[in-house]
Amino acid sequence: MKSQFSAEEASFRILGVDHIAAVPREFKVSLRFFSEILGLKIIGSEEVEHQNTAVTMLSAASLPSSSQKTTIELLQATSKKGVIARYLEKKGGGIHHIALRVDDIHKAWQALRQRGAELVGESPGKGAGGTQVFFVHPRCAGGILLEFVEHPHAPEESTTEPLGGTLK
Repeated sequence: MKSQFSAEEASFRILGVDHIAAVPREFKVSLRFFSEILGLKIIGSEEVEHQNTAVTMLSAASLPSSSQKTTIELLQATSKKGVIARYLEKKGGGIHHIALRVDDIHKAWQALRQRGAELVGESPGKGAGGTQVFFVHPRCAGGILLEFVEHPHAPEESTTEPLGGTLK
């Protein structure tokens, strides 16, 4: 299915899937499975204090030469107050969200807000790895929590159309 928005109308582009985030019931078991059994490389860990969350990122490609930029994020609650702790209590773990990489987080925020998407928070905020992020509420996307992510570095040039076409 082609996007209804032409490149001329686009104010931002979806560049691809940035990451898939999961909240494992047993963090150490999950981390061992992804890193030792599947052989995926741990590429970073950090605490996102304002969300009471620890994030461990793994490359979704096991070949060092892969151009794959998608990661798997394992999320772990650092306090009983945070959103991840509530998620674990309510759902017992699982896929938390899908994140889409965009070329301009502020234009994406404005365009989606203008189209009536229910956005979480007042504006894009700081995410793991120096990224800028915002979430679309699952009520707006049929029960799926979506995150939009812009990395601090300029997006790579691509000769192919971004996933989903372009959005205004």
